[in-house]
Amino acid sequence: MIVTRIIGWKETFKLVWKDIVYSGLVAFVVWAVIRYYDVHEWAIDFAPIGILGSALAIFLAFRNNSAYDRWWEARKIWGTLVNWSRTYARLLISIPSEDYEDRQLIRQIVNRHVAFVHALRFHLRHQDSWQRLKPHLTEEEYEELIHKKNKPNHLLYLSAQQIQENKHIRAVRKFQLDQALSEFSNHQGACERIKNTPMPRQYEAMTKFFTRIFTLILPLGLFGLFEYGQYWMTIPLTVIIAGAFITIEKTGAAIEDPFENTTHDIPLTSLCNTIERDLKEQLGDNKLPPKMQVVHGFLY
Repeated sequence: MIVTRIIGWKETFKLVWKDIVYSGLVAFVVWAVIRYYDVHEWAIDFAPIGILGSALAIFLAFRNNSAYDRWWEARKIWGTLVNWSRTYARLLISIPSEDYEDRQLIRQIVNRHVAFVHALRFHLRHQDSWQRLKPHLTEEEYEELIHKKNKPNHLLYLSAQQIQENKHIRAVRKFQLDQALSEFSNHQGACERIKNTPMPRQYEAMTKFFTRIFTLILPLGLFGLFEYGQYWMTIPLTVIIAGAFITIEKTGAAIEDPFENTTHDIPLTSLCNTIERDLKEQLGDNKLPPKMQVVHGFLY
């Protein structure tokens, strides 16, 4: 996630440079043909181009708003997951018991939840990093986990089973813990819905198509605005105007999939780090993992 107020040109240029170069080449070819072959009849009135640009701007705004809604929904889901994780740990740790085995069991369940949030991150990002869950699980749990298809869901099942089988946890507390586990299942399902349901491809196809069309005809309309000796101005103006539309289009495309492990996604690694630090602190651990820091304006 980008957290700096000023975005470096380098990051933006990575997204748009190919299309910017394409628009510049189109403008150069049009300028060269009209300038040296004297085919001024190719120049067209700018009015219809302006209408197309206005329609394209509205369409891009709608598409980008839809993409941002997906991104913001994903962030809200994980924000709620952070809150419920703290509540879940508090419900477990506050269970009155002086029995050593019970206290160890509670620690095991809380650590398993830390494994769950990391597993959900790997699951959504399609990362094969399951060995990183070893410190939070017993050896038997880890060996069983690696053979499961939906690993986060399996971890929730193990916790639910262990809680229900414990006779020292009162029925009211079991109900509260089961409610928390249900919330975690809902959070996982909501994330999978966003991950597995792409934005309608018509949005992407149509925005790309009409942005390319606009880039192609833009220099033909700009020619009519200049005198003979100023025709070269169509090249930089085409790059600037088309570049604005291209940047808007690419921005929407960059944020529409918030779980792709890029600099434009929500910071899952940082959120998992927050949950792990908070839960371990609730357990009374003094050795906490280092807090994730912003790196060159990005939080991962």
